[in-house]
Amino acid sequence: MGVAAPTSGVGGSDITDPGIRFETQLQAAQSLIEQVNSLYAQFLAGVELKPPREARARLDAQLASLLKSQKPTAAYQFRFNALQATYASYRDRWDKQMKDFESGKIRPVAGPKIKRGGAF
Repeated sequence: MGVAAPTSGVGGSDITDPGIRFETQLQAAQSLIEQVNSLYAQFLAGVELKPPREARARLDAQLASLLKSQKPTAAYQFRFNALQATYASYRDRWDKQMKDFESGKIRPVAGPKIKRGGAF
């Protein structure tokens, strides 16, 4: 894949602008946080059979990448810090829910019904 030629947009910014790249990464991380939260809710409700370990690992990697990258402006630094705080809150909640699930305090409310000893 070749390098895209810069094209001027509204306000004279181009697509190679680091702010635009960082904005895209922030939005992707926010979307992934919402997706992982939804997957945890589905797992705890019994809809999903496995906890979302892979999706959470992707989210952790994406946030680590954002942490290492340079923030173009103070506004982006503020937004990243807010995103990181949101993630920390969700992470603590997910860890607590998984601990409660594994100890039996939380039981799935839905899920596949398995009929034992006969035809369906």
